[in-house]
Amino acid sequence: MASTLPPSSPQAPAHPSWPITDTVFAVLLVTLIWAIAGIRWVAPDLVVPWDSKLQFYAFWRFLADAWQAGDWPTWSPYQYAGLPFVADPQSLFFDPVFHVAAWAGLKPSLRTFDTLVYLHVLIGGLGMIGLVRLMGGHALGAILAAVVFMLGGSVMARLNHTGLVISYGLLPLALLLLWFALRRRSLVASVGFGVVAAMMVVGRNQVAYLAALLLVGAALAEVVRAKAPGRYLLSRLPHFLLMAIVGAGLLAVPVLLTVQLAHMSNRPSFDYALAMAGSLFPVNLATLFVPDVFQSMDDQRYFGPHAPTRPWVDTTDRTINYLFLGTVPILLIWWHGVAGGRLWQPGRRFVTVALILALAYALGRFGGLLPVIYDWFPGIKLYRRPADATFIAGALAALVAGLLLSDFIRDGAPSLKRWPLAAAVIALVAILTSAVWFATRSGETATASLAIALALVVIGAASALLFVARSPEGRLVVAVAAIVLTSAELIVRNTGNTMNAEPRSNYAVLEAPTGVDALTLTALESELAARHAAGDRPRVEILGLGGAWQNVAMTRRIEALNGYNPLRLADMELLVEPGQNSHDARLRAFPRAFAGFGSDLAKLYGLGYVLTDRPLADLPQGAPQPPAVLKSAAPGQLLQAIEGAIPRVRLAPQVVRYQRPQVFEDRQLPGPPTLGSTWIEAETLLTDPYASPPPPVAPDQRQARIARYGLDEIIISARTDVPAILVLTDPFYPGWRVTVNGERRPLLRADVLFRGVELPPGDHEVRFQYRPFSSENLAAALSLLGKRQPAPLELDSQMKPPQGFPPAYP
Repeated sequence: MASTLPPSSPQAPAHPSWPITDTVFAVLLVTLIWAIAGIRWVAPDLVVPWDSKLQFYAFWRFLADAWQAGDWPTWSPYQYAGLPFVADPQSLFFDPVFHVAAWAGLKPSLRTFDTLVYLHVLIGGLGMIGLVRLMGGHALGAILAAVVFMLGGSVMARLNHTGLVISYGLLPLALLLLWFALRRRSLVASVGFGVVAAMMVVGRNQVAYLAALLLVGAALAEVVRAKAPGRYLLSRLPHFLLMAIVGAGLLAVPVLLTVQLAHMSNRPSFDYALAMAGSLFPVNLATLFVPDVFQSMDDQRYFGPHAPTRPWVDTTDRTINYLFLGTVPILLIWWHGVAGGRLWQPGRRFVTVALILALAYALGRFGGLLPVIYDWFPGIKLYRRPADATFIAGALAALVAGLLLSDFIRDGAPSLKRWPLAAAVIALVAILTSAVWFATRSGETATASLAIALALVVIGAASALLFVARSPEGRLVVAVAAIVLTSAELIVRNTGNTMNAEPRSNYAVLEAPTGVDALTLTALESELAARHAAGDRPRVEILGLGGAWQNVAMTRRIEALNGYNPLRLADMELLVEPGQNSHDARLRAFPRAFAGFGSDLAKLYGLGYVLTDRPLADLPQGAPQPPAVLKSAAPGQLLQAIEGAIPRVRLAPQVVRYQRPQVFEDRQLPGPPTLGSTWIEAETLLTDPYASPPPPVAPDQRQARIARYGLDEIIISARTDVPAILVLTDPFYPGWRVTVNGERRPLLRADVLFRGVELPPGDHEVRFQYRPFSSENLAAALSLLGKRQPAPLELDSQMKPPQGFPPAYP
């Protein structure tokens, strides 16, 4: 590669000096390294674990199955009795990659899902090549930046956080298009930026939020550093307007739907204490230099900052705390960048400042930035873990490392500056000393000291390599060696390890159940099919069968009362408390309103089966449990039927008025439910009187049955001889509307939590339809903007720990 680089300048060169062959070589080599790293999962039949499968794979499986069945996957009845799938920011509904894969007929397997997510990482790596090129770097520097971006730090340690990884992967491409649009005055790039930025932000997670702030800062920096900022801004105004129109047009609907869900969810915002508990503890910076200083690769021996070692403050874990980017990249940043002053060269100061701010944000209460801005900066309170900013810091560090390697190829090692050198040395000594101190408190002094000693040997060898290269040819050789070393180091240390890989067989129940799992699910599905054929739709709770079972209902189309999702409807969470950790039966709370599976509220929800690892009477919380009929039994898998469930749809000729606020204050239903009556809020206007119970009638004069139960449409045939409320015990939620014989009727909130509609005497076809994209629903969501969100929920289970659970549980 014979690229000749211009000196660094305040403005990146208008025409980078790379030949097209260098770009092709960089793209091919980066893709090859990406593919080799992927073999670390494919060859031993590993998959990305935890949330990647328990939540995101199950969501994509639901999405793909729905499209292939001809349904609109906007509402999911398969977890928590029903949730607005389209409004869930983690549902992948607005990510086109997953829709295209579903429409293309790709088998929604675990491996396919991992490949689609991992593809976003490659997109980011290729975007890094463009960024380094645009900023006047060398092709070898671009390759290093891409490798570090794809395989370094948080992206590999937290590959299971699918939404964060997707947003992270699109950041370099968005930044590249932004700079290209402004520097080349390209309207096409402006449109491209709007599309890519919207795809990045639509994940509506903290990485997307921080990445959006980074893009805003990058645009402002371009204006500020221009010779005539006012004239520059005016000349780029059409480009900014086009970006805003495209981005806002694509984001408006997803954001409005999420705002609507947030106002009705269990976690509209997070209080200061919870947010600060997710701060990156400063001693974790040691993993930048010594990846195994806290035994991060060993889930049994890890002793770094997390709940067992710092239970009073930390809600982080070994994956969140792992930052290793490679020895050469961190050496370039510490030596050439900090001690040599190259971080502050013109043209890259914005990146350097952004890197410092991202790291300060990640440190949370220790970094000094977040406590100052928490109460007044928009959006901060929506997220609970400032350590997520390590994704942004890692991306910026990868870019900086690539630029510094480019400097080295061109100019060699820098002359060291006294005070920056002193600061770099003092900071490194302080970081490593704090790691030893922390290890000593955990009784692991020898472990940490040995890891540091070995790391210092590697750092010393890399330093000698960078120091001895004097000639331009020698520096090119060293740069190639740096790429090889970094790629090998990151592939060996960061991929296919216990932080991001588990045997595929651990999640077989989500993809293709075998053995006992298959027999149990067959028994359950046979029971449900028979009940459905009889016109009944009982719900199921799956409890205590381990992590992989938590969202089996979404992959098998089972209407469940629980599941695995951090977002749940607030009303249900307050009264039912299904929680999100159904893998362990000991975590199932039974609040006052739902005091056992035989409670009135369980009957109202139509709970007909509990699939769990023990008899109901052996649940440790102490709540009274009903008699159950054992339908199937396998080791640790008991399918038990519960009698007395109220039908999913019924006619209620009698109305009982109640005060809604009182129900949630008392955490109790207004009274025992009956088949012939329903609770309606005192303020609700009804057209007919329902005060007196109707006279007895023949069975065929008053009946309701479900004719079709789809994801976004439910059709009910009803006959009544008197005015009645038809009650459907599915969650009341905005966007649902109801018609009776084709005529729109008001949707009622019946029995506190559910849907209802008034029916006059006669035969009726009732249609409940979910229309989240209607102008009516979007206008209702728009009216919530700017309104104060509810406070985080205070649940009964927060007031007392579950009985029978080990007190050491964090």
